Amino acid sequence: MPIRPLHSLAVPAWIALLAAAASAPQVWACDPAQDVCLELLEDKAPPAPALSPAAPAAADVDAVSLLADQITADLKARRLTRPPGDNALERIEKMKVLAPEHDYALNGRQYVVNIYLALARWQWRRDNREAAMKHLATARSLDPGSAAVEETAAQLLAGDNTSQARAQASKPAATPDKPKPESEPAPETNTQQTATAVSPTDIAQQEVPVEPTEVWRQRADARYPEMVAIPAGSFEMGGSLPAELPRHEVQLSAFSVSRQEVTVAQYRHYALDAGVKMPEIASDRDLLPVTGVNWHDARGYAAWLAARTGRPYRLPTEAEWEYAARAGTVTPYFGGETLRDANCVGCDTVDHAEPLPVGSYAANDFGLYDTHGNVWEWVVDCWRDNYRNADGTGEAYDRDDCQRRVLRGGSWYNTAEFARSAYRGREVSGFRDGGVGFRVAHDGL
Repeated sequence: MPIRPLHSLAVPAWIALLAAAASAPQVWACDPAQDVCLELLEDKAPPAPALSPAAPAAADVDAVSLLADQITADLKARRLTRPPGDNALERIEKMKVLAPEHDYALNGRQYVVNIYLALARWQWRRDNREAAMKHLATARSLDPGSAAVEETAAQLLAGDNTSQARAQASKPAATPDKPKPESEPAPETNTQQTATAVSPTDIAQQEVPVEPTEVWRQRADARYPEMVAIPAGSFEMGGSLPAELPRHEVQLSAFSVSRQEVTVAQYRHYALDAGVKMPEIASDRDLLPVTGVNWHDARGYAAWLAARTGRPYRLPTEAEWEYAARAGTVTPYFGGETLRDANCVGCDTVDHAEPLPVGSYAANDFGLYDTHGNVWEWVVDCWRDNYRNADGTGEAYDRDDCQRRVLRGGSWYNTAEFARSAYRGREVSGFRDGGVGFRVAHDGL
């Protein structure tokens, strides 16, 4: 009898994001005495630079790659609009000429806006209202009339974060029960997890604030997943069950992961474009996570997405998944020692007995939804019984004769124990189930 996927995620996370940012040098002009980063405190961002009409019509691959690397470095170092001639915004404008279809050409300006909004929220939480409002003004000047900018302004002025309230208000009503697949005996809850987060530093080794929950859209198109940038960092991977031991430190490079599980609508777009069949188990409700997909289906979707967008999409590794799910926390779940407000058995006031639309509950501190419950998620790794020979690099474990693949996160038909961040489930790669889906990742930000 196949082993029901029983893994988990968990953990609130902005400590992890801080950890992740540690590997990326931060270039900020900060005044420690005032706790203000002066490099970003302009009332207006500089105008977009003029571009040479001599820019080549056909983009040179090497030039595009080099420019993209420079933009990524600028964003990591927070060289957003300064210094003149050496900042992300100016290079993004160059990319619009060199490669108009590149992700940075399409969405790079929004990435800069998102970072300013993140800084505004961070400064507001630290009661530095003046700095927060200057960051907000810069974001507004870069994206006039933006709903995201105005929403952030409203949240700051209201003095609270309304995102969780909206998530709770949008929960769908309970639906009639249907038979639940049989699960393995629940493991004991791990309450002893400890993880080490790396503090972010700039070139001068000063602490620098980093906002962990910014969403980076790879395409301004709902047919494709929204991606969240997960900065580089280290954490302690594992838990208390035999399959989760030994706990070990893992160092990860920056990567991005989809904010939500891949939806029915997104997978349908792939199926129509690539000429593949929709899973028989999948619902026809667009905002539900696609289910009934096996490991090969999930890999096929990622390969298609890579071909369509030019980004190296793939399934996340097991280490990446746990790191992103923990989001800097060390408790079994990102909200603490117990799991509340998630789609799993006993995790809400009602048992919904089926998948719910993605994002029905609050996100973790990295901005990821449904890392606890809803549906299990395939990762790329081959199953191994424990971490005894893990090397700490976070690379995927694979072998030619792999019989089973790893699943993470728990499902609507499992109890909370299976949704712990450290929990590992396994199934044959051809396994299909109404509680199994996936999310995607790619290297870099």
